[in-house]
Amino acid sequence: MERVLVIEREVLFLDGYWKGVKADLSDELIERITQKAFFTDRDPAEKNTDLKQIIPYVYITRGDEFFLAYRLKKQTESRLHNLYSLGIGGHINPCDEDNGEGDLVTAGMFRELDEEIFLPEGSRPALKGILNFDDDPVGQVHVGFVYNLETEADIEIREKEHMAGSFVSYTGLLEKYEAMEGWSRQLFDDLIRR
Repeated sequence: MERVLVIEREVLFLDGYWKGVKADLSDELIERITQKAFFTDRDPAEKNTDLKQIIPYVYITRGDEFFLAYRLKKQTESRLHNLYSLGIGGHINPCDEDNGEGDLVTAGMFRELDEEIFLPEGSRPALKGILNFDDDPVGQVHVGFVYNLETEADIEIREKEHMAGSFVSYTGLLEKYEAMEGWSRQLFDDLIRR
């Protein structure tokens, strides 16, 4: 059974509830999350709204373009099938403790990126905020650490049976907005919309 990193909802929102991308991150908030997070079985966590599964969520930019993925039906999370996504990421597992990246969230982020895409050499995504979106069943049990990876390279997907994707313009994002999963719409609204 898969074990995933979670934080109790009341610990996450100790300073008050927020929705959207919280970009003004305090060291205290990051420390509280990383100190109080723990591993639990994924299946019950997917139904337990008292817990938030911590997900590194990386959006990729290349100049004025944005990498937009399309989640195919073979992807694990059926609630996201046939939706567009600005972010690439996934659950943090116990194997990430030995990754050597310094902290679990960063280690999980690099592992997930490397599983899903051919990561350009020297990539160093920058943390931009923490995303909370309780408006759908997926968002109710997940919280995202949002990173931005700026690259000049093309992005090739490893998991071609799970997703497709390409770089699109800002106008391309606007055209796909209604077909995006909730987190991507929230990310677009809070960090990208011009």
